[in-house]
Amino acid sequence: ICAQFVHIPQRVLDMGCAGGGVGFGLKRDYNAFVWGVELNKASAAHAATRLDKVSTVQLEAFSDEEIALLKTIDTVCLLDVLEHMYHPWGVLAFLAKHLPTHAQIIISLPNIANRNIMRDLAAGYWNYKSWGLLDITHIRFFTPYEMDKMLCETGYTIQSVDFSYLGVDPEQM
Repeated sequence: ICAQFVHIPQRVLDMGCAGGGVGFGLKRDYNAFVWGVELNKASAAHAATRLDKVSTVQLEAFSDEEIALLKTIDTVCLLDVLEHMYHPWGVLAFLAKHLPTHAQIIISLPNIANRNIMRDLAAGYWNYKSWGLLDITHIRFFTPYEMDKMLCETGYTIQSVDFSYLGVDPEQM
């Protein structure tokens, strides 16, 4: 994600940080302060050994202290998390309300308009899997148009877009 930064991250919020791997890399590479948000308690406990701060509540339940901290963040990582949320528009609006105007947000979302998904859909198949675009935990699905629309509706300006395939489906290995 380094190529996506408009400016070097100094104070990072990593939403859905899991075990803190991305944040740990940002701390190492940029000497950044990294705050993770992770709802899974076991993952959050591991992340707490690697990051500067870890919160285990949804944004709407942030304390006054966490809201104040949010106002100091210059980089937010939303890496493969918005598709797991019932209302990602609310999360983006909440962040837009509380982040400084110079904050950058790096977002990774799966593209449901993937040719393999379209091929299977045309053949009558929509099979959820344990991993990948049809991950059983995905609640929302986005095409590039719907991604742009969601960001514009919640007050963001898109500065760059990169269409990359970042993983390999273990079932296809």
